[in-house]
Amino acid sequence: MKIINKFYILMILTTINTNKIAMQQEEETKTEFPKEILTLGKMASLPIAKEALNIYDKQLEKNPETAFNFMKEYLNKTQLPQDIIYEEIYCSIINQIDRPDVFIKELNKNYDISLFNNLCYDSKLNIAETIIDYIAMPEHHNIDISIDDLKILLNNIIQDYSTSEIRIERFYIDLLEYLTDYSMDSDEIAPSYYKIQELIVIVKDKLINLLKAFVEKEKENKIELIGKTPDNIKEEALKIISAFDSDDKITANNILSKLSNNEINQVLDYIYGEYFPQEARYLDQSIYFIQFLFPENQVMDIISDLYQRLSKYYPRSSEIVYENKLMSNPNIQDIIPLLIGYMKWLEYGVVKFKENEIFKNLENINSNTNKIIEQQIILHYKNFGLNFVDALLSDLRYEIMRNENLTNKDKYNRLKIISDILDKIINDNSLPEDNLLYSNQEEINTDLTELKKEAPE
Repeated sequence: MKIINKFYILMILTTINTNKIAMQQEEETKTEFPKEILTLGKMASLPIAKEALNIYDKQLEKNPETAFNFMKEYLNKTQLPQDIIYEEIYCSIINQIDRPDVFIKELNKNYDISLFNNLCYDSKLNIAETIIDYIAMPEHHNIDISIDDLKILLNNIIQDYSTSEIRIERFYIDLLEYLTDYSMDSDEIAPSYYKIQELIVIVKDKLINLLKAFVEKEKENKIELIGKTPDNIKEEALKIISAFDSDDKITANNILSKLSNNEINQVLDYIYGEYFPQEARYLDQSIYFIQFLFPENQVMDIISDLYQRLSKYYPRSSEIVYENKLMSNPNIQDIIPLLIGYMKWLEYGVVKFKENEIFKNLENINSNTNKIIEQQIILHYKNFGLNFVDALLSDLRYEIMRNENLTNKDKYNRLKIISDILDKIINDNSLPEDNLLYSNQEEINTDLTELKKEAPE
């Protein structure tokens, strides 16, 4: 750390004591900090948070009504930027010191959604989940708020939550998972079981409306992007679907033979983007429909191109496809819009296809293997995005580890190649820096450590 940084941290910590004395003497003490504080505020957030909480707890004993304001006044006197106070100091109190109750009591007493919305994501989720804990098992918690008031507070948060992050649905998906986990322990939370069910309905309704709004907005965006689907394309699509329903391959092939490649793409875009999402009966036939229409050696290329186009037309829906907590939770499958459901089936097919291509390269390892697979991964990022690469790497790792036909040495060698490629991609900045890549790398390295115990050097 640079000496100047140490100096500014010392200034911050000194200000803690200065402000403490100033508050006791009811004197106004203000200190201006240079811009470096934006970085250093995070480094010094825990000691400041501890002192702020100490002020809160002392005032709580004297007058609970003013405790939060005393803490807030103390923090304002530090002249720290508000985003540092909310995202670092407050979040240290909630997550590191484990005192979400401070904010739950304040929100219940003086409801101001901005106090909640301006916090870091982990803190917002912590507060909401703690309220759920209080409602589900009140006998395990000592908080002077009625269950009815807690339910009202949580409902207000659910309805009023907003974020500057693109993926607003993440909050509701995480809450829904937390609530459904509780509902599965019906014996343990018997007295509160129906209250949890009520909350599940509230969150599901909010998430359903949110996802529907995304899909409707994207339908409008697609029209703006490429225009409405021509009537003649719709007519050909309906004929093909009718042939599929009748298991009439000859008629379907005759229709396709009269269409250009561009028209075939338009037909598929309409079927998967507009027609199929109106009903669920084709959902588990998403891949078979393509297999029915095209020769086997063309199927996966057609599915890949189709998924790539749909991801371009419906980018937010494509992002939600990778929300595993939503897509893999059998208890909430019914809330997923059908467009997203069909895209998930296509994505799964493409992941498996691209994964098999990499597997083939790993079976015949030579001096070009690393370069070939690296180029494949970068190409997949360009075509499908980082979420797709994450899904591909996760599935690839899983399939290697569970393959009973591979020895531990074989597994080690294959994963080592993937690990080396990820190292190079990260070091070369070939893909955007993202936690997804680091997470995959960490998981692969964990597997390598375990395999190395049995695999020869």
